[in-house]
Amino acid sequence: LDTACSSSGHALHLACQSIINGESEMCFVGGSNILISPETFVGFSQATMLSPDGKCKTFDDNANGYVRGEGFVSLLLKPLEKAIEDKDNIYAVINKTGINQDGKTASITMPNPEAQMSLLKDLYSNENLNDLVYVEAHGTGTSIGDFNETISIGNILGKNKNEKLKIGSIKTNVGHTEAASGLVSILKVCLMMERKELLPN
Repeated sequence: LDTACSSSGHALHLACQSIINGESEMCFVGGSNILISPETFVGFSQATMLSPDGKCKTFDDNANGYVRGEGFVSLLLKPLEKAIEDKDNIYAVINKTGINQDGKTASITMPNPEAQMSLLKDLYSNENLNDLVYVEAHGTGTSIGDFNETISIGNILGKNKNEKLKIGSIKTNVGHTEAASGLVSILKVCLMMERKELLPN
């Protein structure tokens, strides 16, 4: 499945839908990114997408591009009652997933905030946002992308909260694992919940 940086997140959504619709009893969902050729580095550098100092500074005034990262993640998904019955180690429960499409934007590094807000509104319309304590953002470390994403998160998820909403991005820790980045973000959140600790940028 290739939807660029959302590939493994999209795969997670399809895997969840497969289980919900009774097509599968369980699903392995995975994503990988291996940096084995220079051509992509050259292209991204020419497009000024990469950080010239090799540091991903998500949500920072000095953000100047992203840093490529390698990784592989695989998760086993199954219905909660089945996981309990099988005495599995349960790291998280997925309540809901969703996807949409940006449409035409000025460039690949400029996400559409209207599309982002529309999806967040659909996913969280019946939720008590005061129960939401953390959002793992895409947060690539590009000034326009980060700006649009934080505006979307703030307008939909942070607007009516009693407490400040904490946000972060795994890309400041391990780089942007591109096609695997959605699942890498999920893995980070699972580990933070297990350890009851927010990982700093």
